[in-house]
Amino acid sequence: MQKKIMSIKSLTPPDLFSSYNTPLRSQYGFFEWYIKEGRIMFCPHLAEVLAFETKDTQQSYDAWCQLTHPDDIVHAKLGFNRVNENKSPYALSETRKLCRDGAWRWFSINGKIIDFDDQGNPTRIAGTCTDVSKIKEAELKLEQTLFLFKENNRIKDCYKKEFSLSELCAEILESFKTLTNSTNALLIFSSTNNVKNKKNEFTNANNPALYNLNKNDLHNLSSNPEKLKFVNMMLNAETHSIQNNCKTSLLGILFDLPLQQKGVVIIERDKPFDEELLDLLEPLIGTSTHIISIKKLQTNSTELDNVLSFFIKQVPVPVAMFDTNMCYRFVSNAWVNDFNLSQHESLIGKSCYEVDPLQPKEWRERHQRAMHGEIVISTAEEITNYFDQPIWLEGAIHPWYTVNGEIGGIIIYSNVVTQHKENEKNLKTTVENLIRSNQALERFAHVCSHDLKEPLRSISNFIQLLFGRNSEHFDEESLIYMRHTLKGIDRMNSLIKDILLYSKITGQAVSSKIPLDLNRVVYDVKEALTYNFFNIDAHLNIGELPTILAEPTQIDQLFNNLIENALKFRSSHPLIIDIFSVEKSLFWEIHVRDNGIGIHEEYHKNIFTMFKRLHGKSQYEGSGIGLAICQKIVHEHFGKIYVKSVHEGGSDFVFTLPKTLV
Repeated sequence: MQKKIMSIKSLTPPDLFSSYNTPLRSQYGFFEWYIKEGRIMFCPHLAEVLAFETKDTQQSYDAWCQLTHPDDIVHAKLGFNRVNENKSPYALSETRKLCRDGAWRWFSINGKIIDFDDQGNPTRIAGTCTDVSKIKEAELKLEQTLFLFKENNRIKDCYKKEFSLSELCAEILESFKTLTNSTNALLIFSSTNNVKNKKNEFTNANNPALYNLNKNDLHNLSSNPEKLKFVNMMLNAETHSIQNNCKTSLLGILFDLPLQQKGVVIIERDKPFDEELLDLLEPLIGTSTHIISIKKLQTNSTELDNVLSFFIKQVPVPVAMFDTNMCYRFVSNAWVNDFNLSQHESLIGKSCYEVDPLQPKEWRERHQRAMHGEIVISTAEEITNYFDQPIWLEGAIHPWYTVNGEIGGIIIYSNVVTQHKENEKNLKTTVENLIRSNQALERFAHVCSHDLKEPLRSISNFIQLLFGRNSEHFDEESLIYMRHTLKGIDRMNSLIKDILLYSKITGQAVSSKIPLDLNRVVYDVKEALTYNFFNIDAHLNIGELPTILAEPTQIDQLFNNLIENALKFRSSHPLIIDIFSVEKSLFWEIHVRDNGIGIHEEYHKNIFTMFKRLHGKSQYEGSGIGLAICQKIVHEHFGKIYVKSVHEGGSDFVFTLPKTLV
C-alpha cells in the first residue's frame, strides 16, 4: 500500500502523521492552461515526471485533475475557481500529484492570467509547477516535533500539578490517542513476578479509574479473538518492545516499570500504523515511562510507609527508624514507653538529638558508623548515669537504603534487658547453690554408704560366726530368725550399693561421653546375664541399634537394670524381650519391650520414684531404686524415659537419646 504525504495547511489530527516512502528531489517546470479549451501544455520535464497516460506535452484538464491526491482535490479546485470567477489574477495552490514512479509528491503551483476574452473572462494562465516535497517533509517533521514537544510538556505539567496515577494515565492515553488518531487506547500495568496468578491493573482513555483485572478476564476488553490474542502477547512479552499488528490495526507498546511491573499501551484505530509513526512516538513513550515509574514508586512508597508505620508501632520491642539527619521517621510504642518519651505529642520529623539531648557520646558515634554503612551490634551493657535508675540495654543499628541504593538513614533496635539480667544473676546464684547442695548430698550419700557398710559387714560377720559355732544348739525357730536377719543384711547391702550408685550418676562430665555402639552394649549385658536367661528359658531379640554419644558405664547400667527388671517381673509364659530403636528427626527412641506381668497404667509415672515398689518384698526382691537410676541416667543424657502397656500383656520401656548432645 502506498504511503502518502498530506498538506500541512490542511492538517487535522487524523492527517498529522501521514508519511512518505520515496526519495524526493526539488524540480520545477512550466505550463500553460487554456481554460475554455480544457487543455494544458506542459514542458517536457513535467510531462515526463507526472503520471499521465502518455508523455505528450499536451494533456486535458481532467487528466491533470485526476493526478491530484483525493484529499487535495477540493483545495486545488478552490484556487482555480477563484481565477475563473475573476476574484484573483493568480492561481496558487500546493497539492500532491501522482508521479510516474508511483509516488505522491508535493507541488507548488503558481499561475497568472495572461489572456482574457472580450467579456473580460480569463482564457489562458501561464505558470510554474515546482516540486517542494522536501520542504513539505521538513515542515511536517517540524510540526510533528512541535506537537510532540507540546504533548510532552502537557504530561509533565499534569505530573507537576500532582495528578493522581489514574488521572496521569488518562492524560497519557489521551496523548497517544490524539497523536495516532486512534479510536481507543488502553494502559495495562502487569506484574512480572507471578505469571500463574498474575493481576493486571488497567485504565481506559474514556474511563480513567483504575481496576483490578485478572488475566483470565481479558476477554471482557474485546470480543475479537485476534485483538485478544494481541493483548495477551503484549502482556507476556519480556522486554521493552513496540509491536504493530497490521491485520487488526493494533499497536502495542511495552515498557519496564519498577517494583517488578511492566506497562503495556494498546492503541486501536481504523487503519494500520506505519513505521515512521512508531519512531515519532519514542519521546512520548520515554516521558510516559519516566513519569509513571516515579508515580508508581511514590504511590507504592506511601502505601509501604503506612504499612511500615503500623507494623513498627506494634512491635513489642523498642524500634525507631531515622533519616540521614537523625530525624524520626517511624517509632514503636515500646520505644516511646521504655525511654519515657510519651510527653512528646509526636516524634515523627523531630531530631533524635533535640528530643533527647543527653544521649551518651558513644551512642552518637555508633549512629555515624551506621550512617556510613556499618552494622553496629551492641551487647548488653549497664547504663548508670542516663536514666533515673541503672538499666541494662542491648541492641543493633542497621543502615537502610533507598531504591537508588543510597543510605537513607538508620534503624535502631534497642532492648531493655534489665529484668533479664536480674533473672540471669538470680539463676546463676541458684545454680551455684544447687551445685554446692548436690555436691554436699553426693558426699553425704557416699559417706553414709561407706560408713553404713562397715558396721553392717561387722554385724553380718558376727552373726555368721555365731551361727557357725552354735548352730547345733539352735532350735527351728531360732534358725528362722537367723536366716531372716541375714536376708535383711543382704537387702541393706543392696540398698546401700544402689544409693551409692545413684549418687555417683550426678556430675558425670560431658567429656566422658564417647561414641558408643548400643548393639555392643546390649550384647555385653546379655552375656553377663546368660545364667539368668538359661535358668528361666528367656529369649532376648536385639534389633538394629544406633551409635550415640554417651557415657559407657551409665548406658551399660541402664540396659542392665531394664533387662533385669524384665527377667524379674515375668509371667508364666516363656519370657520374650525385644530391644529395638526408632529414628526420629532429632533423637533415637529405644524400646525395651517384654511380655511379662505388665504395669497398670495408674502406676506408669510413679514407678520411677526412688523406693517406690508395686509389690511386696516377699514377692520380688530389690531396693526400689533401679528404675530411678534408669531415669537419672537418661536425664543426664538429655533424654526422657517412660513406660507403656503392651496390649498382649507386658511392658514397653521407652527412652530417648539425642543424635547430637549439646
